[in-house]
Amino acid sequence: LKIAESRYRTNILRNVVNSPKEAAKVVSELPNDDKQRYKIAIFAPTMANSQVLWNKRVGEELMKAGHDVTIYMMHFFEKKNAKVDIDSRIRIVQVNGSYGLDGEALMSGQAKTAFHDIPMWHAESRELMTTFSELLWKSCGVFIKNKEFLAHVESSKYDIAFTHM
Repeated sequence: LKIAESRYRTNILRNVVNSPKEAAKVVSELPNDDKQRYKIAIFAPTMANSQVLWNKRVGEELMKAGHDVTIYMMHFFEKKNAKVDIDSRIRIVQVNGSYGLDGEALMSGQAKTAFHDIPMWHAESRELMTTFSELLWKSCGVFIKNKEFLAHVESSKYDIAFTHM
């Protein structure tokens, strides 16, 4: 997980944390003369529940430390994952970045190449890697054209934002 202090502050902090507790520790060590609670945004990809669970745990640790947390669930494609229960004190904002890619078909293809003996240079593997690469930049284009999402982030004036790597 990558942490960066928002543009509303003068310094930028870039750090990689390996656990939710580490994330809370990094935030607790930031200069904060008046010991206020920080407004924190977490941008969580929803490609797999492992990413959602990780970011949920980071959010809950930060919330337990007294901070105001919002998790933006970044949907890159159409696919329903199992519901992950997140503490109701954390705000959740769903953000659609889908450009029409069938997530179920993509995950099925990934499972086939991941759990069977198919070499990387095989046409199916190369096609899957191309699809995943396109997914990132095409969805990014959808996200940055989403005026409502950008306005929400801008108006929220977060002190700190975490992104999933």
